[in-house]
Amino acid sequence: MKLLHTGEIQQWDQFTIKNEPITSLELMERAAATCSHWLMQHYTDQVRFLIFCGTGNNGGDGLAIARHLDKARYRVEVFVIEGKQRSHDFKHELRSWEMQLGQKVNLLKGNDFPEITKDDIVVDALYGTGFKGVLSGVAVQLVNYLNQSAAQVISVDVPSGLNCDVIKQPDGAAIVCASATLTFQVPKYAFLFPENGNYTGFVHVLSIGLHPAFKTDGIPHTFYTDLNAAQLLHRPRKKFSHKGNFGHAWLIAGSKGKIGAALLAARACLRSGTGLLTAHIPSGTSSLFHQVVPEAMTEEENSDCFTVFNEKNMISCTAIGAGPGLGTQEVTQKALLKLLQTATQPLVLDADALNIIAGAWATGDAVKLPEGTILTPHPKEFERLAGVSSGSEERIKLLRKFATSHKVIVVLKGANTVVADTEGNIYFNASGNASLAKGGSGDVLCGIILGLIASGYPPVHAALVGVFVHGLAADLCIEHMGVETVLASDIIETLPKAFRLISLRNRKDS
Repeated sequence: MKLLHTGEIQQWDQFTIKNEPITSLELMERAAATCSHWLMQHYTDQVRFLIFCGTGNNGGDGLAIARHLDKARYRVEVFVIEGKQRSHDFKHELRSWEMQLGQKVNLLKGNDFPEITKDDIVVDALYGTGFKGVLSGVAVQLVNYLNQSAAQVISVDVPSGLNCDVIKQPDGAAIVCASATLTFQVPKYAFLFPENGNYTGFVHVLSIGLHPAFKTDGIPHTFYTDLNAAQLLHRPRKKFSHKGNFGHAWLIAGSKGKIGAALLAARACLRSGTGLLTAHIPSGTSSLFHQVVPEAMTEEENSDCFTVFNEKNMISCTAIGAGPGLGTQEVTQKALLKLLQTATQPLVLDADALNIIAGAWATGDAVKLPEGTILTPHPKEFERLAGVSSGSEERIKLLRKFATSHKVIVVLKGANTVVADTEGNIYFNASGNASLAKGGSGDVLCGIILGLIASGYPPVHAALVGVFVHGLAADLCIEHMGVETVLASDIIETLPKAFRLISLRNRKDS
């Protein structure tokens, strides 16, 4: 789906109000009920909620949340910071709160703020997506006070003071630093970048049932790959298919001391749908390979690294992957550069394959990448290929320029992994978590994308689905494992569950 400016999200609200139809207050109640449900799932009724509200609709959300929590017998205290004006829905929610409790809210006119303990849960409902500019006056003092507390802070829709439409926030601006942000319906653009991670904390996208028929232009050439998008790209298999219908992947990986990378990539490739896999591996490793990956065929080198490839065997494959654990020995560099000149199949290049290309370019070698090649760099590898950038905004521009000028697809790994295609479209990924910050994860991703291309996915779709499934498997892992404990091999073992989830669209057994 396309990423939206906050103004378009507000238009979506109005479209829903008009076409569902539903009143703005009913939509506010729906959003509040969704947030309250999340809060009650995550916190016991032994905690105290301190809810800080502005006087706009975000404050109205906060008041409605307070009512839901109070009704469920949670301890709730509400504080309202006075604004220039009060929205209609805020005034209605204020009356509802006061009628339910039979008392007034606490008005904050100065800096006489309530005591906050480390056991309290603070709900930030001061300012929403409509806020632009910088906070001033008492609002600055309050935000700084909340940030200095030891309590967990949960922001409603957006951390107060954050401009959701820009990456870089104004220097010195007062912005709530939330532990988690409960944002409505879709992620906001600013949430997708590390510069704003300290403000948003963990982002949870909560559906509030905005009307599905809403159409918008969105942010130009900027998309978001979520479960729905991955399901739309999934290619179901036909009943009378056979292995020949799903291609033959050729994986060039491994070197002395790095055979593990080749094993991970090979297992992930087979788990991702290729009909056949041949692994081109170092001398003396076939026996081990067949023990760990019995489904794979092997083509063994006469050396402990990649030095040569069999062009006749290469002709029979439908996609080629190279790089995991490959090493950067001089003979390997020559062999890889020859592969780039020879191959006519789609390519997936990772790890040392990227380092070899970057090294060749650095010495003036005009290595040309075949059009449509998929590159899967982490930020440092991308820097070696494309140059240094000063921050996310410049990096995204550089990513788009690199992909379009070389006519390649780039998978820039990280939180919200970004895929750039040959036309300059940018796709942020919805899945994944910090368990992927571990050696071997990239090898698994390379294998997944290779398996998808070999089995018939167009390269761009293979990159998008591969990145999403990779992250989804990691998300499934941490449902029963600690984030720190997940291994790359755990991701592979969880791929069947991830693929099943993206295949469920429109199935009767779902």
